[in-house]
Amino acid sequence: MVDDTDYRIDPAVLDTYPRDAVMFRDPEVVARRIAFQNGVGVIQTATSARVRLDINEDGRVRACHVEQSSRIASLDSNICGYFVTGSHFYAALDADGNPVSSIQTLKLDFQPIRTVELKMQIDEDGGVTRCAWADKGLDVDPWQFCQQNDWSGQRDTKGAAVRGNVTLKLPADAVLIYLKDGNGA
Repeated sequence: MVDDTDYRIDPAVLDTYPRDAVMFRDPEVVARRIAFQNGVGVIQTATSARVRLDINEDGRVRACHVEQSSRIASLDSNICGYFVTGSHFYAALDADGNPVSSIQTLKLDFQPIRTVELKMQIDEDGGVTRCAWADKGLDVDPWQFCQQNDWSGQRDTKGAAVRGNVTLKLPADAVLIYLKDGNGA
């Protein structure tokens, strides 16, 4: 966790800013990404956390503090790491339109991660010859996911090449984000 004891911004000054800092991503997407970093099954029931961020003039998070715990220790420990290393904001602006440091408080809502099963058949060359959702799956063609990945180098836990019938249990939202971010489609 980043030390958050050095907040030198006067709250009265913050109230004069015409624009608060604005996050590049929707908080819902941020909550999903942080949850994925913790792994499937960590979040069993819906929960939320509140975080306070000290944002520099360039829009980078300088300090972070979890003000309200999600009640899941591993989740709380990853929240600040996400914001300090991988998050960027449009900086707050003062009355003259100049970027300034600011403090932002965000509520993050976390939901249990829904999983889907993908059934594939992989031939001897690592090519996919069959690809289908095992259950109702997602509202996307499974081939969008199967064809965008190189399965030829995949190994099982014993180091053997993965061939034949394969079933993958995947976090549904991670597949959708993967495809949406351009990593797959």
